[in-house]
Amino acid sequence: MLALIFEAFHIGKRPVSIKRQLPKTGFLGQNFTGHLVVYNPNSEPLDLRAVQELPVQTKGQRTIHEWSLNSGEQDSRPFEAIPIQLGEMNWRFVYTRRLGKFGLAWWSRKLSIVDTMTVVPNILRNTIDSSGNRPLGETSSRRSGYGGNLLHMRKYEPGDPLRMIDWKATARRQTPMVRVFTADQYLEVILMIDCGRLSSLSTTRLTRLNHFINCAARLAQQAIDNNDRVGLISFAEQPLAKLPPVNAYSGLLRVRHLLGNLRPLSQESNPLPAVASLPGLIKHRCLAVIFTNVEGDYLQSSLVRAVKLLRPKHLPLIATLEDEEIKTLATSPAKTWLDPHYTLAAQEFEHSRREAIGALKNQGAHVVSATPDKLDRAVLNRYESLRARRRI
Repeated sequence: MLALIFEAFHIGKRPVSIKRQLPKTGFLGQNFTGHLVVYNPNSEPLDLRAVQELPVQTKGQRTIHEWSLNSGEQDSRPFEAIPIQLGEMNWRFVYTRRLGKFGLAWWSRKLSIVDTMTVVPNILRNTIDSSGNRPLGETSSRRSGYGGNLLHMRKYEPGDPLRMIDWKATARRQTPMVRVFTADQYLEVILMIDCGRLSSLSTTRLTRLNHFINCAARLAQQAIDNNDRVGLISFAEQPLAKLPPVNAYSGLLRVRHLLGNLRPLSQESNPLPAVASLPGLIKHRCLAVIFTNVEGDYLQSSLVRAVKLLRPKHLPLIATLEDEEIKTLATSPAKTWLDPHYTLAAQEFEHSRREAIGALKNQGAHVVSATPDKLDRAVLNRYESLRARRRI
């Protein structure tokens, strides 16, 4: 008993230095690595075990780290976590157990080590780091006339203005020739994010809204890298936040800041008021990318009406998530007496979803439906395809 009392007193007089190393910024849904660093300032060896309390905004394993350090030694142990919520993330407590001087007991301590980390929407990692580096005129429209860059020469056709004839080329070819120029074309993309009740449901590690935010952030980055302009509207029952089209790196920061502040609401979604507010935000034809859930009779009907309202001036693109678990359930063989009921419900859900997507396509909308790990790439590919075909 005296030896245990001495160990307790001795532990209190021999502090240990523990620090946590975190990146300043974490990306939503993206795994990151931090370190716990332990330094032994005492003249005696140190045997220590430690485990962290993970913030509620992360997912990860509570790993027990162990150290055996001599006097003056320092060592670190890595740990991994995945941010699942946007905003500021506070790391606080570390629970330690330290072996006493005589090895009679492990003495527990709860240490408050405060660190802060900011979670932001994910980024594209295989593109140009700063916007504006893409050569001007990469997206262009062809026209006969002056201004822009010379694209090619062609023969004169009835209706071409006479002032567009290249007389030198005409003399060389002995036939009227017209100059065709390219004019730089800057497209406008409006991101419309559904923050309604269904967006709070979880799909894999993140909520649906967080998947939409990540995808929208990557699309905004890609569009601004293409020298396009990007605007934003978030909505639930009514429009929530609006940002008119912006460009350049400063504009991208504004878009990402607005995306980082989005949160799901306990309201039913209705894209119609958001679409009706679009003329006050933009005057020209644009690509309206609506990130929403294609399920529920009310939402489907309001989404079809919203597409009718957008067409024909604007080009609507619907981006929605597929539930891999429901798709698997719809084709899984029965193992228990309840499985046929689950399978029929999943099949009915998938059937109504396909009908809703078909109705949207019939109204002229482009629909991208993919699982969370493939949605962003599918949306980016569709955007680049529409851009290259000059559909916007």
